[in-house]
Amino acid sequence: MPALTIFRNFTTRPFAGDDVHIVCILLGFYRIIQFICIIGLVVITWLDHISGNTLLINGIPYHCPQFDATYLNFTTASSLQLSEENDDGQSLDTTNNSIEFKNMGYNVFYLSTASLYLVGEMVWLIMVWSVASIGTPTEPGRRDKYLRNLIKVKMFATSIIPIALVAFGIVSIHYFRHNNYGCGNDVPDQSTTIRSRTVQSIVSVLVVTYALELLQHLTRGKAGDMYVGLRMLARVQAERRVDAIKTMAEKSKSLPRGEFQMKRRRSAIEILEANDSGDYKIDERQLLVDTNDEDQCLMDDAAYYSKYASYIYVKLRNIVTDVFMIDEEVKRFIRPLEDLYRCDYSLESVGLNNSFMCYANFENGIAETPYAIIIDKAVEKIVIVIRGTRSLEDLVLDLQFNPESLANIGKVCGFRGEGYYCHQGFLFRSMWIYNDLKSQRTLKNLYSQDSPYSNYPLCFAYEPPGCVFDLELAKLTKDFIVSFVRNDDLVPRLSYHNVDKARDEFYNILARIKVPKIQLYFDLKAECSDESVAQRNAKVLKRKRLISTETEFYRKLKEFRFERSEKTRVGVNSIRLFLPGKVIHLVDMKGDNGASSYVPYYARRHQFNQVVMSDRMISDHDIHYLVDILENTRLCGDFKVISTAFMSTPFILDDEEDPDVDIRLFMCCSNPYGKIPVLMSLLTTIALALTLASHLGCRMYISTHPDLPEGWRISHGLYTYSFVQCTSADAMCDSLKEYDRVGDW
Repeated sequence: MPALTIFRNFTTRPFAGDDVHIVCILLGFYRIIQFICIIGLVVITWLDHISGNTLLINGIPYHCPQFDATYLNFTTASSLQLSEENDDGQSLDTTNNSIEFKNMGYNVFYLSTASLYLVGEMVWLIMVWSVASIGTPTEPGRRDKYLRNLIKVKMFATSIIPIALVAFGIVSIHYFRHNNYGCGNDVPDQSTTIRSRTVQSIVSVLVVTYALELLQHLTRGKAGDMYVGLRMLARVQAERRVDAIKTMAEKSKSLPRGEFQMKRRRSAIEILEANDSGDYKIDERQLLVDTNDEDQCLMDDAAYYSKYASYIYVKLRNIVTDVFMIDEEVKRFIRPLEDLYRCDYSLESVGLNNSFMCYANFENGIAETPYAIIIDKAVEKIVIVIRGTRSLEDLVLDLQFNPESLANIGKVCGFRGEGYYCHQGFLFRSMWIYNDLKSQRTLKNLYSQDSPYSNYPLCFAYEPPGCVFDLELAKLTKDFIVSFVRNDDLVPRLSYHNVDKARDEFYNILARIKVPKIQLYFDLKAECSDESVAQRNAKVLKRKRLISTETEFYRKLKEFRFERSEKTRVGVNSIRLFLPGKVIHLVDMKGDNGASSYVPYYARRHQFNQVVMSDRMISDHDIHYLVDILENTRLCGDFKVISTAFMSTPFILDDEEDPDVDIRLFMCCSNPYGKIPVLMSLLTTIALALTLASHLGCRMYISTHPDLPEGWRISHGLYTYSFVQCTSADAMCDSLKEYDRVGDW
């Protein structure tokens, strides 16, 4: 958890010591790519030696057109020097009139260095992986000491090697491209040849991996802590829910059957509600039923107007540009005030046959937000639809959830705002909408005395943030605002106090971890049932009273909590904000076939005082899918069965403990067989590098031969099997073409 200090002012921030596994995995991926590329280059070089394609004549490689057209193609891996003239009598070399034959050995150093570096880095990764698995996130133990030394070795001893490999690779690729791959610029482009294209691609991949490795230190993030912390927080919340259900089940068994049934109301649903400490209790809430006309009308209206909330995101803008033929750069759609009631500018293209647009503003900025005014003649209502979060500017405003007093805005708008507070970002944009409506006068004309649309409809807030109004103001708005929350949606649970509490629980979870983070990661990847969640959590988390208070992490956490408590205790941050109006929660009651079936009930605002860690906490915030849910939700009259099913469906209680599960997962660089395989691999790589060097540049044995013309000499390599002899009848050869191979040497 704390960053590892390498020197006085140089740390691994934002990575902690046990976050190095992430770097090891990424570097291990690079090593796999480099291993494949090096093996490919070795195979290509090996095949070239066997076929004699490594011979350079006057610096010209075998794949060039002038190679076969001018000279004899020796199948050898040696260096020959000859004082001779070509067929045209011209000297091929200005130095001593000699033709120079030599090996294409420029890649010996590159392959050898890359191979040795690969093996050395694999050994380094094994050591780093093993050391990073020591200790816990908040109690590093000896981990930091060992990692500090390993990182110093990486920084000062081996970092120069990838720099050299990158530089040599870039220079080589540039040289060969500039020189037409050794063939010169007098011949056609040779980049299309198979060998040139293959070698160039492999070397390019190697250079890219080395360059990415050098940029690795620029990586930012604390993905390791965030992942294990949030996933463990979700498991702790699941354990608390299971404990609450078990407590209720034991309580129901102790009561007489008839007395327990009398405590449960008809048309009610039993839900789990979290208190301020994070523990859960089971409570009953009233369901919306079809026998209640008010409930049925409310759900019908919510489903009807949700289409407008969905269309403001994209469809209304497309109608203005494509159907009304307004230029895309125009941000506003304005109708003349005198023809507001005419049936023009219909929205029938999106299925709203009786709806007509009066005004729309599609500006989006820190203060500006898209909204539209629409007349719906089918219900004789004026619909004002405001877009939700869709851009980065919207997100910035959403996160400004500090309480803001309504005293000043109340004086401007003509209401008493002293003592009332709301979402700071929402207030900022509401002021912009208010001023825009006032300047356009469209709404004022629609609600004039002569207007047929004098009745104000309800305000439906679909998946709003959980920090809109203070408690008293939220209660005052229950007669005209209805907020809808879908299942585990994160946004209606976002508030200053909820985020602060979730952060505090997150740090508590990190302090309670008693196993290495990599071990916890694999434990979290394994499936965990509700009946075994307590047992699994006990294996990786210590009790709260056993948290060590002597660590640097705990000391900094204590200072942080004190600072936060001072800010929360005084000032506007001490005021809690809640969902506005009447709150309806849509819970997903999955059946046996796994299909979703949502049930609505009237929820309390305090029910959303905790961020629920769930796999669907983000996906549940989708206005387009919410439209389908509201349209397909059907209220029912008999809810006794549903109440029981909701209590038991999410959790299957079983008194028997699950047996211990031995999780066997492949762990990269785990080194399960000790040092012997590492040493053997290192020696094998060194032998391979030396073999490559001998294959490519062996000049140990130099000799002459009676059949060779005077002045010829040959350097024996490992693949030198044959020499040449004169095939002319008079044994007088004037050119290289008259010589042929003979004998095995």
